[in-house]
Amino acid sequence: MTVFAAIAPTADPRLDAAIKDKFAAGNYYLLAPGQYLVYAPNFTTQKISDLLEAPLDKVGRVMILRVTDYAGWHSRDMWEWVSSHITQSVISAPLPPTSEKSSG
Repeated sequence: MTVFAAIAPTADPRLDAAIKDKFAAGNYYLLAPGQYLVYAPNFTTQKISDLLEAPLDKVGRVMILRVTDYAGWHSRDMWEWVSSHITQSVISAPLPPTSEKSSG
């Protein structure tokens, strides 16, 4: 999965600006003030943090989490966003190597 949650303790316009600047429209979803889902193929939590310049405190306090599973109750459009981006991640993920040796 390549969906991450960026969670701040409160709304922060610096985080809003960084998310909108660093991610294309459609690749982030505002859950609530200060809480975003972002789609970033082949990224890590550290790479998201670095991209937002969180280690330098340019966006305020924020925690980045990789979404590995999900459940709950939320708006239909949020579930559709998550579903479409999780599906993209699965489709674009490389297949694991096989354990069988080829003969030749």
